[in-house]
Amino acid sequence: MQGFTSRNVAFVDRKTACYTCGCFVVFLDVETKTRQFLHSPGRGIGAFTTNGHLKMLAFSDQKLNPSIYVYSYPELTLQCELEGES
Repeated sequence: MQGFTSRNVAFVDRKTACYTCGCFVVFLDVETKTRQFLHSPGRGIGAFTTNGHLKMLAFSDQKLNPSIYVYSYPELTLQCELEGES
């Protein structure tokens, strides 16, 4: 997977930047230049944010009435999915 973004880039910890690219969140280790990918369970990614202190990231589907997905890092486990009027 190649690509970069003109959208926001955020740090999920002290050495890992992340950004969205299509249906993926790309994690870039700035020291080793290695990449890791997380595929969105939805169709595209709308809003995107991270919390470097808690090592969490959240993003929404790119659609009307989107779901919001919250993941922990570096495990990349889904912590919760917010749907509807949550």
